[in-house]
Amino acid sequence: MASLRKRPTVFRALGRQSLPDRIEVGGQSYALIEEFKHDSWAATGLYENDQHGKVISKFNRKQPVFGVPMSWLGRWLAHRENWFLERLDEVDGIPKSLGPVSVDGKRQWNAIARSFVDGRPFTRRDREGYAFYDELWRLVHALHERSIAYVDLHKRENIIIDHSGS
Repeated sequence: MASLRKRPTVFRALGRQSLPDRIEVGGQSYALIEEFKHDSWAATGLYENDQHGKVISKFNRKQPVFGVPMSWLGRWLAHRENWFLERLDEVDGIPKSLGPVSVDGKRQWNAIARSFVDGRPFTRRDREGYAFYDELWRLVHALHERSIAYVDLHKRENIIIDHSGS
């Protein structure tokens, strides 16, 4: 796993906890292979099952802030993101929602799982052709057709380029 600098507990979505080593999604067990980030809002990691491949799981905030309970926020954020993914389910190029996440048989209401896109983040150095930008525009248009605004397009790392260049 990548070495990540630890933030103060209050600024970590899961407090002192780390991502769970194993999760269950769709009746299958997945093992943690990499933690991507753990910030104030969520901890996100890559999990793998030998037969079913890789999934991304995101555990939203449950750590209190100066004694104020925040688990409600984590549940709401997970529900909201899953709602968006389900609404975009038929759009090619958008990761698919994979349903509830459990740990040791217990549903994690603050967590979501989605399909993994094998690729790399878009960077400033990328010089993709017109087809790439046409595809990106098609995806943004598909969101707008469903009354969804995506406000993080300025974060290039949120755009994943798969191995075919899509």
